[in-house]
Amino acid sequence: MDDNTTKYSPKDLIDYLFRVSAVNEEGQVSPLETKEPVRLKRKIDVLSSPRQVKVYKLGPDFVTLDWKSLSSDGGSKVTGYVVKQKRGSDGDWKEVATLKAIETSYKVPKLDEDQEYFFSITALNQNGQGETCELDTSVVPKRPPGKLELKLIV
Repeated sequence: MDDNTTKYSPKDLIDYLFRVSAVNEEGQVSPLETKEPVRLKRKIDVLSSPRQVKVYKLGPDFVTLDWKSLSSDGGSKVTGYVVKQKRGSDGDWKEVATLKAIETSYKVPKLDEDQEYFFSITALNQNGQGETCELDTSVVPKRPPGKLELKLIV
């Protein structure tokens, strides 16, 4: 490094001890040193969002969501997914499940029939939560259409 260098970025992922001293026309001062080694780490970017979130199965009190894994993990492995739901368009988002990274499907139970719900999926890594992917449309759990036959037993 030359005398005009004020910034240095080591490239290798190993331990470093740093020594820094100031130099001017009066001379050089005693250097300051780091007491503990510094280990450089790779930069970890924000996770992209899960892709192609869709309804796989819908019943009167549940919905099964399915999605594809991320296009980019930001440099750190995905550790899991968070599934959230919102009841109605004015409702608040509520976490309903935290899943392992290998799970890309989830059955959301205990939904109310004929009630509108919205769902979102967010990936997790060591940096925390990534970008969220919301289901394109709302979901309204319903009984499957069909003929209902009643019998009167006397």
